[in-house]
Amino acid sequence: MNITSENIKTIRESHGWTQGQLAAKCNLLDWNLSRSTLAKIESMKSFLYGHLGYLKEH
Repeated sequence: MNITSENIKTIRESHGWTQGQLAAKCNLLDWNLSRSTLAKIESMKSFLYGHLGYLKEH
């Protein structure tokens, strides 16, 4: 599953999370993701490949 940067931002905002909070939650799952990397993904300056469906459920 590949979630676009817009979807990641929508999911993050629907939970009321900041980029830093989402990055921290990802790191708890051993997904090495910094806030700055997340910002790049959301601004489409970087791409994220993988399964993030977990975010939709939590």
